[in-house]
Amino acid sequence: MTFEQNRIFPLAKADLPALAVVERDLFQDPWSFQMLLKEYLNPRVRSYKIVSDGSLAAYAFVHFLTPEADLHNIAVLPPYQRQGLGALLLKALIADCRKVGCERIQLEVREGNLAARGLYESQGFKVVGKREGYYIMDTENAVLYTKELDR
Repeated sequence: MTFEQNRIFPLAKADLPALAVVERDLFQDPWSFQMLLKEYLNPRVRSYKIVSDGSLAAYAFVHFLTPEADLHNIAVLPPYQRQGLGALLLKALIADCRKVGCERIQLEVREGNLAARGLYESQGFKVVGKREGYYIMDTENAVLYTKELDR
């Protein structure tokens, strides 16, 4: 499978029911359709998707709270994992953050999600803290990351 045909687009409202299913499949604390809709309708949020060969492959939601951005959600669907799509999507949203004048991007991630943590660290995010028992379903800790953006 090649990804030269990948395209990054804004999410469409019509994508949200499928995202709710993906959320239930991928995450222990999935976002519901209503949570996704609220995020989608928030004027401070930009949403992204990567489409590969006509199928949804990855998506993300970022809050632009200039001078900061808060990465709320990023996901790569299982058939497309470990093929560079997370990095592609993360680079695109970092570029958008710079364009709108953000000075930093913040996020939290499950302490045990080593794949995601490796992705963030590969793109220059630094650990700045931890939230004990942050994830309600299993009381897993959240690791806090920040990336300072150069202009």
